Amino acid sequence: MREVMSQVNQYVSIVFVLLGSFLFAKGLPKRKLWPLRVSLIVILNAFFVFAWSFFFNNFNDSPYLILSCSRYIIQYFFALSFVLFTFKCGFVEAVYCATCGYCLQQIASRFTGLCIIFIDVEAVPYIGLLFYGLTAVFYVVMYFFVIRGKFILTPNLEINSPLQLLLSTAAMFIIIIVEAYMMNAVRSLAEPLQKASEYLKSTMFSILILVLELNLVRQRRAEKENAVITKMLGQDKMQYEAEEKIVTKLNIIAHDLKHQLGKNHEFSEEAKEAVEVYDSMFKTGNKGLDIILTMKNQICKQNDIELTCLINGKDFLFMSESETYSLFGNILDNAVEAVLKLEDTQKRVISIVSYRSKSQIVIHEENYFDGEVTFKDGLPKTTKGNDDIHGFGTKSISLISKKYKGEVSFHCRDDVFSLDILFDDKNIQKLK
Repeated sequence: MREVMSQVNQYVSIVFVLLGSFLFAKGLPKRKLWPLRVSLIVILNAFFVFAWSFFFNNFNDSPYLILSCSRYIIQYFFALSFVLFTFKCGFVEAVYCATCGYCLQQIASRFTGLCIIFIDVEAVPYIGLLFYGLTAVFYVVMYFFVIRGKFILTPNLEINSPLQLLLSTAAMFIIIIVEAYMMNAVRSLAEPLQKASEYLKSTMFSILILVLELNLVRQRRAEKENAVITKMLGQDKMQYEAEEKIVTKLNIIAHDLKHQLGKNHEFSEEAKEAVEVYDSMFKTGNKGLDIILTMKNQICKQNDIELTCLINGKDFLFMSESETYSLFGNILDNAVEAVLKLEDTQKRVISIVSYRSKSQIVIHEENYFDGEVTFKDGLPKTTKGNDDIHGFGTKSISLISKKYKGEVSFHCRDDVFSLDILFDDKNIQKLK
C-alpha cells in the first residue's frame, strides 16, 4: 500500500509541475491537436512514473544524492517536454515555463507540508486529499495575484536570451540538489520543528529562483514596451514634421486667399472653407502644440465633437516640439476614441486646459465615457483586447511625462474620465 501511495504522490507531483508550467505558457499559441498532445503527455507521465517506481524504487530513498535527484530531474524534463510538445515556442521560452512551473510546485508542496507537518497524520482521514487540496488552493492564489497578466508568456514577448537560458539551467540544478538534500535530511529527523526548518530552507531557495526568473521577464517586457513607445515617438516626430510642412504651405495659401477674398467675392465655397480653417488655427505660442490642436480640432468638427482648449503653449517649451505633439496627440486620441462610442451626441465633449499653480504646470483633460474603465499599474487598460499590441498611447503619455519628472494620474467618476499631469519647474530646471 505504501508503494502504491508513493507512486500516486510522484504522479500527482508531476501533474502539478505540468499545471504550473501551463500557467506560465498559456498565453503562447497552442500546437495542432492540443488536447490530444496533452493527453499523451499525461498518459506517458503515468506510465513512466509506475515503470520507474517498479524498476528503480529504491532510488528515491537512496542516501546517494545523485540517485535521489533522479525523481526531480524526471519531473523537470517532463515539464520541459510538455511545453515544447504542446505550445509553439522556442527552447528558452520552454525552459522558462518549465523552471517557473517546477518552482511553483516546490513552493506549493513545501508550503502545504508546513501547514500539515504538526498534524497527526494517522488521526486525519484522507490526509492526501487535504494535501492536494491545499496545493490547488495555493496555485489559484498565486495565479490570480502574482502570475496573471504579468508573467505569462505571449507570442509578442520573446525571451531568447543566453543569460535567461544559463540562469534557468543553473537554477534548476540548484533547486534539484537542494530538494534532494532536504528530503534526505527530513527522513532522518523526528522533531516537527526540525522538519519545518528544512522545509523553510527549501521553500526560500525556490522562491528566490522564481523571483529571479520572473524579474528577467519583467525587465524584458519593460524593454519591449519602451522600444515600441520609442518607435511610436519616432513615428510621431516624422508625422509632426510632415504635417508642419503641410500646415506651413496651407497657411501661405490661405493667407493669400484671405486677402484675395476681400477684393473678390466670387471665390468658391471650398476656398472660403480653407480660409476658415486658417482662421481657426490654434496660436498658443508653441508650434508643435498649434499643429496637433488644429489637426485634432478638425477631426472633432468632422465627428460632431465639441473640443474646448485653453492652453498656454509657452509653458511647454521645455519639451521638444515633437514631444509636445505626441503628448497632446495621445491625450486627445484617447478622448476622441472614448466619446465616439457615446450614443448621446450631447456628451461628445472634450475639455483640455493647462494652468500654472505657483511653480507647477498642470494639464487637465476630461471627457465623458461609456462603460467601465479598469486600471493596471495605475494606467487605464486598453479596450481593444490585446495589451501587448494596444494601450501604448497612455504609456507614451506616462513616458514623456516622467522624462521631465512629471506626475500622471487618471480618474473615473460616474461617467466622466479625467487625466491630470503635473510638472514642477524645479525638476524641469534640473534637467536642463
